[in-house]
Order: sequence, then C-alpha cells, then structure tokens
Amino acid sequence: MSELPAEELAGICELLAQLLVSEVDDDRLTTLRDAAVVEVFEKAAPGYADSLGGEWSPARFDDVAATFCALFVLPDGVPPRAGAWRADDGEFGAAVSTMAEGVIESWSLELPPVFAELAPDHAARLLLLAGHLLRQDAALGEEFVGRALRPWVVEFGAALRSKSEEPIYAAVGGLLVGVFTT
Repeated sequence: MSELPAEELAGICELLAQLLVSEVDDDRLTTLRDAAVVEVFEKAAPGYADSLGGEWSPARFDDVAATFCALFVLPDGVPPRAGAWRADDGEFGAAVSTMAEGVIESWSLELPPVFAELAPDHAARLLLLAGHLLRQDAALGEEFVGRALRPWVVEFGAALRSKSEEPIYAAVGGLLVGVFTT
C-alpha cells in the first residue's frame, strides 16, 4: 500500500467500493472503459480489456448482474463482509463495524444511501471510508486500511479472483490482493 500515493489509493478504493455495492450499469461501464482503469484492471486480470469491448446488450448487463448476485448475494458466493473471513465468533467483524461507525460519526459523514444500507463491515462501505480518509489524512487512512481492511480483504480478494469467471470481478479480486498485500 505504501507504494501507491494516498490520492491514487483513494481513487482505487472508491472505484472498488462502487463495484462491490451494485451491478455494472452504463455509467460504471463508461468508467471501466477509461484507459487508465483498463490499464490497472488488465494487470490484475488479463483478458479484462477484451471483456469490455463492443456494444453491451441488455443480456450482457444481465449476465454481469447475475454474476454480481452469485458472488455477493447468494449463500455460496464470496461474502464481502469482514466478519465472514475470521473464525473468532464475530469479534473481528464487530470490531471493524465499531471502527467504521466511529469514522462516520467523528467525520460527520453522510454516506450515499446505497452504502448507508450496507452492514458496517461490508467491503464496499469500508473501501469508501478508506478512500475518504486517505484523501483527508493519509496517515489516518493508512491506519484505517491496516486495521479494517488488510487483515481480511486479501483473502476475500483471492477468493473473488478465483471464483469469478467474469473478468470485471476477477480484476476487483486481483486488485484487492495486489493493493492490500503487505
């Protein structure tokens, strides 16, 4: 993480948060096709760039939405919550939740509704908070990442990269592994 400037890491965290909170739509597809994003994601999941080519039909959007649900909503997926990745009777998930809620309260943040509805230890919510903190106070952002994300998000990312046949989500997993591995 220290290899990336805080501002760049913040942007990656915020983009990953968007991809973990809801399905790909036209706006996200435009972002995913941006040359800088393609360059970063292609390194994390070779074949990513090819998966974005051409006009996306409604069926293609539906396929990606189905993958999103299979990965993040259905029971046999890859749970995007800190508490799911530690065998400690929920203590870690509860501690991360408390930490996240403390950040929201101390910074008087109003989360977008889709993020506010998530569990406090959801990866998307934590990544959004990390992005905010990294932009405001790099040292505090790095501390938050070290305590709230790094202990579990690499394992989550590896599982996501392994389980997803959709290059977008395989790239998300690859980036989580690459960015947060110490």
